[in-house]
Amino acid sequence: MCPKPSAARLSYHLAEAASEENTKLLANPPASAGDTENLDCWTLHQPPSTSSEGGS
Repeated sequence: MCPKPSAARLSYHLAEAASEENTKLLANPPASAGDTENLDCWTLHQPPSTSSEGGS
């Protein structure tokens, strides 16, 4: 549960897309800002589902 109910939160998919787009230059130091389209990036890893534990 979020400790601040009024705080804005990103879905996992939006956070993943933002993270991938913003880590391309960090993951590829010799690249320039105009070369980011086909570069590798760092990714987020979604934690495993806890549905098997009976949680909601």
